[in-house]
Amino acid sequence: NVIGVAYIPVMYNILPPDWNNPDTWLHLPNSRLKDINLKNSLSLSGAYTPAAELPNGKSLNVLTPNSMDESTAEALQRLKKAVGNVAEFVAERLQYSLKELAEVLALEQIDAVALAIYNAESRNQGLIVGDQTGIGKGRVAASFIRYGVIHGHKPMFFTEKPGLFSDIYRDLCDIHCPYYKPFIVNKDGGNIMNDDGDEIYKHNADDMDAAIHNQSIPDKYDFICCTYSQVSSSSDKTKGKLDFLAAMATDNIVILDESHNAGGDIQYNKHGEIITGNTGYYFQNQIINRCKSVMYLSATYAKTPKNMPIYALKTCISDLKQNDTQDISQFFVSIPAQEIISSSMARFGQFIRRERETKGMSVDYFTLDGSEDSAKAGLPNLKDEHWAVYKNITEIYARIRRFQEQYFQPYLITIAKSLAEEGKTKEKPPSVASASLFSSLFHLTNNILLSLKALPVAERAIQHIKEGRAVVIALADTNESVLKNRKTAGKADDDNVSIEVEEGMVINGDYCFTFENIFRNLLYYNVRKGRQVLYRVDVPVESLGEDAVEEYNSIISMFRKTTSGLCFSPIDVIRERIEREGYSVGECTGRSMRLKFENGDYIHSKIVSADKFSAQQGKHVSLCYKKFNNNELDCLIINQSGSTGKSAHATNKNTSLKPEEVKQLYT
Repeated sequence: NVIGVAYIPVMYNILPPDWNNPDTWLHLPNSRLKDINLKNSLSLSGAYTPAAELPNGKSLNVLTPNSMDESTAEALQRLKKAVGNVAEFVAERLQYSLKELAEVLALEQIDAVALAIYNAESRNQGLIVGDQTGIGKGRVAASFIRYGVIHGHKPMFFTEKPGLFSDIYRDLCDIHCPYYKPFIVNKDGGNIMNDDGDEIYKHNADDMDAAIHNQSIPDKYDFICCTYSQVSSSSDKTKGKLDFLAAMATDNIVILDESHNAGGDIQYNKHGEIITGNTGYYFQNQIINRCKSVMYLSATYAKTPKNMPIYALKTCISDLKQNDTQDISQFFVSIPAQEIISSSMARFGQFIRRERETKGMSVDYFTLDGSEDSAKAGLPNLKDEHWAVYKNITEIYARIRRFQEQYFQPYLITIAKSLAEEGKTKEKPPSVASASLFSSLFHLTNNILLSLKALPVAERAIQHIKEGRAVVIALADTNESVLKNRKTAGKADDDNVSIEVEEGMVINGDYCFTFENIFRNLLYYNVRKGRQVLYRVDVPVESLGEDAVEEYNSIISMFRKTTSGLCFSPIDVIRERIEREGYSVGECTGRSMRLKFENGDYIHSKIVSADKFSAQQGKHVSLCYKKFNNNELDCLIINQSGSTGKSAHATNKNTSLKPEEVKQLYT
């Protein structure tokens, strides 16, 4: 049994007698967990010692989690015993000279590639590469693609977003394989760009039709690029594509990038239990079950238990099952179980994780309330000012809520009763659903909290830039949903409460303008049958009575006479303030339009096209990161859509700069 007691790092302790029962780990008291001597996986031990040895080899000087340092070392020793010199083993399989191998891969990356190749050749199984960001999972994946191509395969590279195809191409270039030609499955958004933003490869519809017909890609292609979304639905329309991918997976090499997403969205049955969705089911039965070996890439591989069957099919996790009907995901519902299983997999050579040392990196939290730490950092005391603004906003909230409760909700109840009466003879009468005031205001409240801090954030960034640092500003939300392009307005959701705008329009950027728009869009309801929307009804305010009309007009008048003093687009406030100081700012966020201000007037603003992050504008994103990494940008503003899979470095790639000109990264 692979995950037997012999493979568990118990050392000085005894596991519970029923350790293989998932419920055991859910109910153990803390004292018992301490007895098992589990170490915190977030704490780091000593330096990772690479198994690969090269005269000119480069080490990344990384660490391993404390709970698996001994397991990893033991696996590497067994690897050396099995293959001999690890560097020579990888060089031979990848057809590199030792000199060239040292140029393209660090010693730690060579170790991961060696484990992947060993698992593929000796076990027909796979490897989970759980390295932290910055260790080089991309080059490891590219090396496995090279291995597959050299040994007669057409490797399959799956990832979360089509924009990441450009990243794996960049990694292939870094390991001297720029001539590998990808077969791109995605019709939209998958065009591959180089670092200069030039389009290198794109989807070919004719070749795609031929591949589906022949169940194989044309000989001119070397590997396949595809996102998980391409297999998320099963229908007559997608059957040909799904059958083609399944045929290509047979005895092939597969790479699952961002593998924690390979199971697709979480789905529930009528009892509230998690069930396998279309994506997860397809990968388990049509891809992983058929392929020769899988390389899983994820720093958070055990993020959700639903993904565990995908890993189990090509790793020793499968040996946890006591019978064919047991759900493997049950073993991953607690952190202690995850730690023990991860350590056991590391010992067996099917999981490897290395991390950067965080020594010297500080994480500071500042409040703008005049506290001692904030004062030392040179931050202003804005407590009273922020309280006054927020009090004004909450009063507006309250008035909108009172109008809805007093006038609109009673009207909806009357409509619902009327529909119920009409539908008495029917099996299921229609129901009434209105826009959610809470969801609109909840989203807006979060953005207001950021808006209150927008200028201090910009001033803080300017301070760090002046001190010679490169600054990254990461935002959870750009609030672009407030704006809706008139050209695409017809595609909007019924619950959309955004402002219809077009490029060149001058608008009021104050939050009161947004409140007015939300208020106006509340007066409608949808008639539904089950989840299906039958039709939408816009309600004239006159239908609510004279008192409602009077209060409605009074609230609209309040919006137009009152100012909150805050701009509803904090990202644009931050960007404008930094640029006004004379510094360069790159933005990778995915929004299509932004506000432009004149002379620091953050209320009266003009709509302009933003730097789009899309299939057509991927060039901008590539250039943004290239310029930032080469110290040609002072500041980078990002969110999740513009940063997934991207790398922003404090290191210097611009050889024209002197060492002292390289900026320190500040996020």
